[in-house]
Amino acid sequence: MKMSLMKDNIIPSVKNNKEKYETYRKLFDRYKKAESGEFYWECLWIIYAMLEDRTSAFLHHLGFTSEKDRRNLRISKKRFVKFSI
Repeated sequence: MKMSLMKDNIIPSVKNNKEKYETYRKLFDRYKKAESGEFYWECLWIIYAMLEDRTSAFLHHLGFTSEKDRRNLRISKKRFVKFSI
C-alpha cells in the first residue's frame, strides 16, 4: 500500500476566518501536547507550519503571490516595497 501525504491533508484547507481560528487552536493544542511530552521536533514543525502560513499570507497581501498559486513569487524591478518598523 503506497501512502501519499500530498493528497491527504492532515489539516484541511480553510475557507474563512472562523475555520482558520479553529485550525490554529488545534495546532496550539497539538503543540502543547508535544511540548509536554518532550517531542521537540514535533514542536518545531508545528511552529514552522504556522510561520509558513503567515508568511505566505503576508506575501499574498503585498501582491507577490496570486490566490491561485501562492508557491511562486512574482518579483519585478518596478515594484518597490518599503518596510518600516
